[in-house]
Amino acid sequence: MAKPFKRIMWTLERAASEFNINPRTLSARMKQAGIEYKPGSGWTTLQVVRGIYNDLESERIRKTRAEADQVELQNAEAQGRLVDIEEFAKRWESKLVNMVRIIRSSKLTDAEQDDILRGLANEISKNEN
Repeated sequence: MAKPFKRIMWTLERAASEFNINPRTLSARMKQAGIEYKPGSGWTTLQVVRGIYNDLESERIRKTRAEADQVELQNAEAQGRLVDIEEFAKRWESKLVNMVRIIRSSKLTDAEQDDILRGLANEISKNEN
């Protein structure tokens, strides 16, 4: 019958030295990964690898997503699908203020005016989403 092999158990110092990582960085990554140190036994190799490289994998994924978002933004800009917010606000602010002024100075009741303005605000917010 085959003899079961004995796992290597890593201390913080030994793992940091072997994996060429600062002990404080290793400790922080292990805590971030939710891997606790068991006094007297240490970490398994699998735990150390997960603590070090899963964080790197998350960073790689985050970086890839950020790059994809940047490319999407550049494509939208190149296709003319983006609007400059300041230019838009300058162009429409006075028109919206005039609409509100006209509604408020009308002979409609206050309740009717409020209903119209609420309806316009709802339409604007629907189009934003």
